[in-house]
Amino acid sequence: MQWLKTGDADVSIVDAVNYTPDICLPAAATTLALEGEILFRTPRLLGGQAAKARLSCQSCHINGADNPAFHFPNASSAPGTADVSNSFFSAKGGNGKFDPVLIPDLSALGKIARDKPDELEAFLANLIVTEFAGDTPEAIVIDALSSYVRSLGTCGENMVGRRADLATDLMLVKNAAIFADKRLSSDDMTIGPMLIAGGRDILGLIHERYAGRQFTAERQQLVRLSVDLQEIARTPDDNARARLVKIWHAEFEQLSAVLQKSQSMSLYSPEILQKRINESR
Repeated sequence: MQWLKTGDADVSIVDAVNYTPDICLPAAATTLALEGEILFRTPRLLGGQAAKARLSCQSCHINGADNPAFHFPNASSAPGTADVSNSFFSAKGGNGKFDPVLIPDLSALGKIARDKPDELEAFLANLIVTEFAGDTPEAIVIDALSSYVRSLGTCGENMVGRRADLATDLMLVKNAAIFADKRLSSDDMTIGPMLIAGGRDILGLIHERYAGRQFTAERQQLVRLSVDLQEIARTPDDNARARLVKIWHAEFEQLSAVLQKSQSMSLYSPEILQKRINESR
């Protein structure tokens, strides 16, 4: 909610928080593209001030689309705009002007060069390093991110649409753990830790949605799962890591079932979220 503002009287802040356009990916999306989906949501990918503010590609391009309510102080004019050449994000990429533009839908044809070899990869790498002052990404990171962006499209034949909700968030965390474990097992210390960071960030977002004293135990377990994911990333021995991963998955599945049963009482519920907003005013 920190980076949202509604410019339409008919759109409430609750609507803006829960704005989740369908993400349309091929039914047979590659593992690389699914890894890219997690990186797309990982603030650590951008680095710099954006990461400190917990902004990711997903913040502006929800499910690869736009974000009509995005509003970052001194980097947005009307809701749904962003000035990515703002010196707040990068001294190198700052142009000394305030020139926010409408956030584009990346799934729309023509918005991103998809067909020319290496053009999208070069664009994404430059965006991370120049516009957001992030570290130069490894080639495999850019390959995964570009694979995801290229996979985005309009829902239709052979495309699977899904909305961002608890079930999707849980699926992404599970994918992050599975993909990271495979990468770490093959001694990939570039994208593996980045996937772990993405999974931990999504766990943090779930944690925020389960506010209130009635969810104290669930929040504590979410924190433990997040810490354990970091421990998995730091464990070099394959056998030791495999044991940690097995335990982690069992605990994650158990908690997932509990969270899904109580979802209607959490801030995933628009009614509960609106009530909490009203109480805070």
